[in-house]
Amino acid sequence: MNRSEAGGGRGQLTIAACPPLEEMRDLRARAAVLSRRLPVYAVVGRRTAAWLWGLDVLPPGASAANWPVEILVPPGRAKA
Repeated sequence: MNRSEAGGGRGQLTIAACPPLEEMRDLRARAAVLSRRLPVYAVVGRRTAAWLWGLDVLPPGASAANWPVEILVPPGRAKA
């Protein structure tokens, strides 16, 4: 899982990107599986969430099958 930090007005928001698994390529299915396993304070976000809501937000040429599930965790909740 790749992690990065995004600046915010009240602290840092941790963004974790879970790459696709060979046996599960469907972005909607991967997001559903992960969201059931995440703690209540973590959410699927950014482009992944927008795509799940039906918006065309993936970069040109990007495939949903290869797009990582982006997870957002509030400050102080991320574990290294």
